Amino acid sequence: MNAHELKQLQVQITKLNAEIEALISEANNANNAANQKLNYRKTLQKKIDDYAERNKEPIVSEHALLRYIERVYGINLDDVRSNILSPSTRKAIQVVGSGKFPLDAGGRAVVKGNTIVTIED
Repeated sequence: MNAHELKQLQVQITKLNAEIEALISEANNANNAANQKLNYRKTLQKKIDDYAERNKEPIVSEHALLRYIERVYGINLDDVRSNILSPSTRKAIQVVGSGKFPLDAGGRAVVKGNTIVTIED
């Protein structure tokens, strides 16, 4: 090995050291950002837990509400779904995409992307 080859190797090591330091710095920044997100998640969870502790009043979940309507009132939710997503509504969504579309039985379907997210009067 001559002096020129030795110098090239030293330059490569210097460049690698700089790249390693940059990667370590990026990793530290990512770790700090992750820790901030974890702490924020803990804060949000604490707010939820505090709210639940203060409000001992029982609540009814959307799932329970739907099952009640389905089982107690005997309403077939698949039939309701079919009424909402009639052939004309389906075609309108396929052609236009997101928007508000009148429903055959009344009201309007609010569509975002490919999902009916709510029904308006």
